[in-house]
Amino acid sequence: MIRNRQFIPLFSLEARIKRALRTHLRSVGFSRGIRGSLEPPHRSKETIRNLHRPQRGELLKKEKNFIERCWPKLNTYFADGTDLVIEKIEPELELVRADTWQSDLFRMACLTWSVPVSQGYGRRLRFLVWDRSNEKLIGLIGLGDPVFNLRARDDLIGWSRAAI
Repeated sequence: MIRNRQFIPLFSLEARIKRALRTHLRSVGFSRGIRGSLEPPHRSKETIRNLHRPQRGELLKKEKNFIERCWPKLNTYFADGTDLVIEKIEPELELVRADTWQSDLFRMACLTWSVPVSQGYGRRLRFLVWDRSNEKLIGLIGLGDPVFNLRARDDLIGWSRAAI
């Protein structure tokens, strides 16, 4: 089967971006599948973590001053295995307000994850999930605006531009 291909001038911005993207994807282990689809090196959690490692490293470099400034006062809120007694966990939600120590804690907790978290755009609600039994952080909840005009979702729901 011959596909119609659109040719892109060799040195155009689009061509350079595509080459850079292909080079990056190959460097992190992606390959082209039998039908031309993009295939990750493996389908495991560790593979996903490894794919995000460079991005996470850049984020941690960018946040270095924040981490150094805030970690000493925030680290006591993070539980280790000895702090948890499963039978006694009592979850409690706390709404996070902007520019508070709780917003710093939410940000710090996101920085501990192996897959980087986007700061997001638009309206967001953030919650800390505390364990009342030991006053340690046990989770985060973040709610944000949905993507506007997402065709696959809109078609599934039956939304149209006319209805908006």
